[in-house]
Amino acid sequence: MLEPTSPSTPPPPRPTERPLDFFAASMWVIGAHIGFLWLAFLMIALRESASRDLVSQVMCQVIAYGLTLFLILRVHAPNTSIRQFVTWRRAHPAFFLLGGLLGLASAPPAAWILGQLHRAFPSADSASGIAEIFQQAGTLERVGMGLAVVVLGPLAEELIFRGAIFGPLLRYRPRPRVVIVFTAMLFAVVHLDPLRMAPIFLVGLLLGVCRYASRSVLPGYMLHMCFNAIPIASMALSEDLPEPGAPAEVIDPTLALAGLFVAAACTAAIVTLGRRQASSD
Repeated sequence: MLEPTSPSTPPPPRPTERPLDFFAASMWVIGAHIGFLWLAFLMIALRESASRDLVSQVMCQVIAYGLTLFLILRVHAPNTSIRQFVTWRRAHPAFFLLGGLLGLASAPPAAWILGQLHRAFPSADSASGIAEIFQQAGTLERVGMGLAVVVLGPLAEELIFRGAIFGPLLRYRPRPRVVIVFTAMLFAVVHLDPLRMAPIFLVGLLLGVCRYASRSVLPGYMLHMCFNAIPIASMALSEDLPEPGAPAEVIDPTLALAGLFVAAACTAAIVTLGRRQASSD
């Protein structure tokens, strides 16, 4: 057989991964949230009742965050699978147990902080409006709201904050504490509620610690779901509607302190387990 007289055309070079710095991460997150707000406003313009439809609003967030995740992947890691990019992988079962317990335990201290902030800076609380919508909804609507708040919303947020930007930031600036604090700040700011930023920032720190220690986005997702499940369960069990504009309910300090101790113990256990797992690899 005769050899070809000319070499075959070499394949085109595959695009390389582009580093993600803090500025780029901020722009991606801002863009994702602007997209979410634009979709929400568009839906309200087309259907006025959508302003009281929590499921529709969460779906707008899922769509906007999902599109942003796709764009981040194409720009910064086109040769990487989405599961690998967002660290959607198995983790030690103890991380899921500790993450879920941490989410449940951190809810009372976060609610207590929010209550104190509302006492110091009285203002209308958006949570009272959500509670009114929830209690006036039918059973199927409540189930849909619960799934949206507990399952879909945390999934979209974790895939962006602790998935798409967390790992690339660690490669850009391999100082875990800086990345954990930075992603927690972004997580708090995009919620656009000055009084809620402090407790959301603290929860964001816990989510970052869980993500870094477990090297997976899934235990933090469990933490996030359990944290969001507490207000949904509280609304489902409550029979009294809050008055319009009523401040956040003040949590019993004893319950908040107990939750704080459990949350601290769970966080310490997560960090210890993460260090042992890293040393054994």
